[in-house]
Amino acid sequence: MISNESVATLTEELGERLKQARLNQDLTQAELAKRVGVTRKMV
Repeated sequence: MISNESVATLTEELGERLKQARLNQDLTQAELAKRVGVTRKMV
């Protein structure tokens, strides 16, 4: 079973990877959210 600490670490790493991918495409959070059909807060 995966620990809460592991989940937190994975979540943080995923967030950083998504941020870097977004920045590499010169997208704001709002622009990315619009493209994928979610709110900016979800991004």
